[in-house]
Amino acid sequence: MVVVVARPTVVVVGSRVVVVGATVVVVGGDVVVVVVRSTVVVVGSMVLTGAGGGSVVVGATGAGGRSVGGGGGGGGVGPGVPGGAGTGAASATGAAAGGGSCAEVVVEDDPAVLALDGATDGGGSVAAGGPVASEGTGAAAEGVRGGSGTKAAEAASAARTAKVSPNATSMRRRGSRCSARCRGFRVGMRRRVCRRRLGRRILRIVRSNGKSPASSWCEEGKRREAGMARDGELVALRADRMVDVEAGTVLEDRTLLVRGERVEAVLDPGRPPPEGARVIDLPGHTLLPGLIDCHTHLVGELQGAGVPAIDRSAAQEALSGVANARATVLAGFTTVRDVGTFRAFVDVALRDAIRDGTVAGPRMAVAGAYVTVPGGGGAVTGLASDIELPRDLRFGEVSSPAEVRQRVRAILHGGADFIKVIATGAVLALGTRPGAPELSPEELAAAVEEAAAHGTVVAAHAHGRQGILNAARAGVRSVEHGSLLDAEAADLLAERGVYLVADIYNGDFIASEGATQGWPAETLAKNQATTQAQRDGFALAVKAGVKIAYGTDSGVYPHGWNARQLPYMVRHGMTPMAAIRSATVVAAELLGWQDRVGSLAPGRYADAVAVPGDPLEDLGLLADVPFVLQGGRVLKWEGPGAPLSGGAPYWPA
Repeated sequence: MVVVVARPTVVVVGSRVVVVGATVVVVGGDVVVVVVRSTVVVVGSMVLTGAGGGSVVVGATGAGGRSVGGGGGGGGVGPGVPGGAGTGAASATGAAAGGGSCAEVVVEDDPAVLALDGATDGGGSVAAGGPVASEGTGAAAEGVRGGSGTKAAEAASAARTAKVSPNATSMRRRGSRCSARCRGFRVGMRRRVCRRRLGRRILRIVRSNGKSPASSWCEEGKRREAGMARDGELVALRADRMVDVEAGTVLEDRTLLVRGERVEAVLDPGRPPPEGARVIDLPGHTLLPGLIDCHTHLVGELQGAGVPAIDRSAAQEALSGVANARATVLAGFTTVRDVGTFRAFVDVALRDAIRDGTVAGPRMAVAGAYVTVPGGGGAVTGLASDIELPRDLRFGEVSSPAEVRQRVRAILHGGADFIKVIATGAVLALGTRPGAPELSPEELAAAVEEAAAHGTVVAAHAHGRQGILNAARAGVRSVEHGSLLDAEAADLLAERGVYLVADIYNGDFIASEGATQGWPAETLAKNQATTQAQRDGFALAVKAGVKIAYGTDSGVYPHGWNARQLPYMVRHGMTPMAAIRSATVVAAELLGWQDRVGSLAPGRYADAVAVPGDPLEDLGLLADVPFVLQGGRVLKWEGPGAPLSGGAPYWPA
């Protein structure tokens, strides 16, 4: 059978060969033709996507071993390549060039399906990803960069094991359903869905209409002028000052070199950027590492007067989290440790959506669910006693050390990065007392031991003095809040190297907004009893040499206000540099990510913010950050006509 079409096409031949181009010739096998004006390649149970608008050259064989070379106009790539011989064999050379577009291909009902993303950019060259591959006995293929058939084999192997290059757009494998996506390019046709059954497979090609409003995360992705460097390309950021948080100094007239998503070098004064580097000039600005908040609650709506989470579905909570994550990263907080959600594992889903580029947000380490006693500080309280909550709203409730171990395992198996335990009552949980211990020392020890067995750590919510002591003695990584911390507790934290994460800003917000919004008198009274005590304890911890990591309890106050706490830390004993270090290098150490984030040293992720003036003279400047870089992508730049980068996944920290 021979099919000839004269417009961009997706062609599936049996289960083996797909050829895409301005003019396509296919020989052999059952032929399914779907016209989508895109470059999508489907080979058997493998999905590979690219972007094209010129031509594609593919040679292929059908089951009978016949071969055809194909090519087209419009900036095409090379001559046709004969296919391999033998049943099931295939050989192909392919690359897409031209304007580029987006598509989503979903292959269902096939447990062997693999999904791999790639994209070309508009210069007629092939960007990272987008390999051409074949699979099967005697199969051979040639990749986009002139490599041999091993390139395709490596791509297929990576897909099978769900390990993909950081340069790939995304890859998700969930049982019998995988998806391949191409993002950051304009799509020039209206939505359409085409389906064709091939045995038990359903191939579905979904197109957007390309009419989404321009933003730094979507439409602007096609504008590469000053965004994320392509493979092998350098971006140079020049600012008047750069804060070296590792040394605790400010460097004058430095240039930060970024290659891809990593910092490559810091150039000394007077040394020009390498020839060909894209230059971003930030005159009058100070460049700092991307900020880190170690105590956030991105999922759901802000704290209010009512009982949290019960009047909203998990989907609503997640979608609120999308907006909260975007506000946070655009405020310059490129990494967060998210310390709990009432609906279990919604934070895991949000973290993963940010990782694969679906939504904009900070790098996230997440807790999955609270480990708490029934009716305790991490439980949904304030309801009548005969109301039964769904499982996801009480997932981490425990009543013994054995149950603690079981819940810790379940939370980690559900995708959490660390464990959050509630050692005392809470200010915002109705019916609980912040100063009262809840989890016993034995239960806290069980949580720490079980987490350590799985290679992770425990963060302990603890307001009261005894709860702080219990948590520190059990071996937790950090104490959250520490509202009633005294000198003995401060000394113990310093001695054992336990981090303190104290949210000393939001007491003022609760006092003002809570009264305005009619929050319960119990909540306002507990806030009043702990706000100044917490600040006094913070000052004690600074004097005792406790390691203090920045954390704000965002979600109590509006997301994006995270930097408002920095001046409070100076008022209560820290120097401006120490406050900045707490939100960068010290926070990275708490996360265990100091080799990846928290400084602008070579090899770290290129996460940075810039502010006009000198933030060490006025930390309030960081509350309104005009420039944000995450993983080499410019997410925010308020300069006139400043181009932004498109969305793409980041490689997980």
